[in-house]
Amino acid sequence: MKGKKGEKRTNTLCLTSIGTLEGETFALPEDFQDINFHTELAKTDTFRKVKKSITKRHQKRNVWIVLNEPLKEVYVDDSGNIQFADFLLEKKFEDPQPPEQASTTGGISKEDLQTILEKFFATERNQKKNLNKLAEKFVLDKFNNKTNNATQWMEFFENECKRWNLQKDEKKIDYFWKAQVQIGTAQCL
Repeated sequence: MKGKKGEKRTNTLCLTSIGTLEGETFALPEDFQDINFHTELAKTDTFRKVKKSITKRHQKRNVWIVLNEPLKEVYVDDSGNIQFADFLLEKKFEDPQPPEQASTTGGISKEDLQTILEKFFATERNQKKNLNKLAEKFVLDKFNNKTNNATQWMEFFENECKRWNLQKDEKKIDYFWKAQVQIGTAQCL
């Protein structure tokens, strides 16, 4: 249900679609969306709550209402088809999931999500293995206050990080420590 767009000074509530527990969604034609056509639905407690919660134009609520006998007579024909006013409703293809099947993965299947996470963690492990190799390739003298000033040494370090495409501060710190440990094998300027 949502507020109707065409109205300038008043908000009109509209029923835009009907969903089933099987995850199918059926669109109501614009001519039948105004809530004034849906008198049986307007009598339900859920509708009253929706009416209270929609306070601004274009707000939208997806709610589940159990079809009691009067509602079934209005919205379901004898064959089990979704209808309104003897008009069979058209199925929409952007199916929402019912609450008991709802997922927080944004429509991604659990298998796909698991595959993505496995690849991510494998990449992280490979990056940690490459840490030692990269520290060896740093071209940087070990800092000592007799030959370098701290500002100049940090500029050299930042340039090396840019050269090796290290953009996150956490990675720079890791490489800094690895470079200090590996400095004996690292090339010097």
